[in-house]
Amino acid sequence: MANKSGPKTSALERALEQATGPGALARLLDPRTLLFLGACLAFIVGAFCAWQAWLMWSRISGAHQVEAVTQAELVALNKFVADTRQRVIRVIGSDAMAVALATPDDASHAAAVAVLKQALPDLVAADFYRPDLSDVLGTDFAKFGYAKAAMLVQAHQTQLGAPLQSHQA
Repeated sequence: MANKSGPKTSALERALEQATGPGALARLLDPRTLLFLGACLAFIVGAFCAWQAWLMWSRISGAHQVEAVTQAELVALNKFVADTRQRVIRVIGSDAMAVALATPDDASHAAAVAVLKQALPDLVAADFYRPDLSDVLGTDFAKFGYAKAAMLVQAHQTQLGAPLQSHQA
């Protein structure tokens, strides 16, 4: 397309020639442009890898923190249970408890609960059973409790004290 004023090309024609000509492709394949594009790509890949590494580190760090807190809570709970068990054993072996449990009636059981409650103020309830199996054999297991009956039978067979139980209210 020629201009009316002569053989000069218009600005639009020159822009089209530059856009479609070998100059645009040559600029794109220029080593500086390729190096810049490669650096940008390497930066994006590096940022992605750093983000993934940070996610993994935070997840592993969180898991270690959970493990440390769990271990600390376990140690504290074991210490509490051991201290409570020692206090109960000390009270059960005391002379006041022996006097309270000397006769197997309801008044002596109430006195034994009072002695135990004095030593363990946070105690809610305590049950005492006869050393023989008459409490177990003369009752309905559904009402008495199968686990409680099994625990008392095992204590009678081994001639050791029954295990202590605690219940969260």
